[in-house]
Amino acid sequence: MPAWAEQDAGLKSESKSELSGAAQRAAAGSLSIATLRERHWGQKICTLGPRASDSAVTAAALTDNLELLPSFPEAMRSAHENAQVALMCCGYVADETLHDEHTGASNWVGLHFEYYGRMVCYEVFVVPIMPMCLARKKKARGNTLVLHPATRRLLQRPEFAQHFEGPMQIHTVPSKPCGVQATARGQFDYCVGSLPNVQAHPELEVLQTIEPNMIWALYRRTVG
Repeated sequence: MPAWAEQDAGLKSESKSELSGAAQRAAAGSLSIATLRERHWGQKICTLGPRASDSAVTAAALTDNLELLPSFPEAMRSAHENAQVALMCCGYVADETLHDEHTGASNWVGLHFEYYGRMVCYEVFVVPIMPMCLARKKKARGNTLVLHPATRRLLQRPEFAQHFEGPMQIHTVPSKPCGVQATARGQFDYCVGSLPNVQAHPELEVLQTIEPNMIWALYRRTVG
């Protein structure tokens, strides 16, 4: 496992009890989780880190053996090269300007077809992810906002948009915890992140929350 993953990329991590609670919420979201856990416990699953991410929490509901990577394309690549399992979020969307033939596809469907004939999707399931929220750095007065590209459409929802006084300058990060940490440090005024991650930073105030679920797909290397 990369050193950055062991250290949660320098992020201010949640307590074990918070992550455990999030994993339990994920495990309670689908009748297939118990069966998937029986099949995969002990197997290595590659997915997006850091440990505070929804992907890591969901994978932890299936196995105690995780390999956390900086991106979903790297997780798929590692699983393919080492004949392991990859957990992919079907809502995965990345900044296209940062992806090319070397970095991998910038969305889930692109990855799915990029690995056609090499990795096969053998299980799909739905679980609730950690509650998400719009948060603001306390006393912030600017218009900069950081988020994961997959959550950009949330800004158009009235319950989110009502908190903005004008056009926002949008910035993106590879995972929601990275954006939360950057906002807590004062690099941005607003962020969209997972509620437990935001609550770990007293510098932030929660403005709006939602409780979505997400579709996940498991991949393994094609036989033959």
